[in-house]
Amino acid sequence: MARLGRFAIAQTGGSTGSALGRAQILTNMSFVAGMHALRSEMSGNAVFPLVSCYSQPRPRVSGKFLHSKLNASRRGPDCGPKAPPGDSPVVMLKKLTKFVWRLREGVPPSAFLRGLLVRRHFPKAGLILSLPGGPLPIVKNHGGRIVVESCSFEGGVRFEVYEGATLSIGKGTYFNRNVHLVVADSISIGRGVKIGWDVVIMDTDLHGHFGQPAHARPVVIEDDVWIGCRALILKGVRVGKGATIAAGAIVTKDVPALSVVASPNAEIIRTKFGPSPVNLAASAKP
Repeated sequence: MARLGRFAIAQTGGSTGSALGRAQILTNMSFVAGMHALRSEMSGNAVFPLVSCYSQPRPRVSGKFLHSKLNASRRGPDCGPKAPPGDSPVVMLKKLTKFVWRLREGVPPSAFLRGLLVRRHFPKAGLILSLPGGPLPIVKNHGGRIVVESCSFEGGVRFEVYEGATLSIGKGTYFNRNVHLVVADSISIGRGVKIGWDVVIMDTDLHGHFGQPAHARPVVIEDDVWIGCRALILKGVRVGKGATIAAGAIVTKDVPALSVVASPNAEIIRTKFGPSPVNLAASAKP
């Protein structure tokens, strides 16, 4: 041990008075003790390793742990998850191809630039097209959650999302001019929905009546629904897949899938790919 101490002091240049010198001595003693123990184990001698009280035993590390650490270091210094597939060159090429395809369809380049201005209001969104010819869509988020996939907007569209509310819009949905959405609870719009101009969709009364508070109930519009101009869809309504709402209809109750509703009462006038309810009623008469 005396020889070990002299070797450690010699490695520090003989300085033992300062705190830095004493720390260096302890470090050198730990290193020399570790080398001594390693040499003893390799020679097969049962010698107790001379380990300083300041050295901590290193845990055994498995090969699987080292392999995971190596993969994490390759992904970056933050050791986080792998990069999303959206960053891959193949996906970027697909997006570029879709962009060129849109231009060939006749979408003006300004729609992409305006869409970038609108997209900043959506924390999660796909490709947003804001077609020229009117004011940019207005998005007023008062503490709600908005999830938008790739969709198109005409000028004058307005969204109002209140605190704690959720608005979700599916891919391929189209909003014509001056569409107004008011969300106090939840509005879910599916994929491929086409909404005409001046349509109002709201899941709340906005204000109470006779001293009662305002009520809000979710609105669900399923995929491939067509909504005519100036239709009004109120709280608690579910519009089935493939349904059509004619212009000026006021929808206060659920609309079955593949049905067509019209008039201010939103009456079912026919069903797609099937007989009309009016014809069914007439044929049932004796």
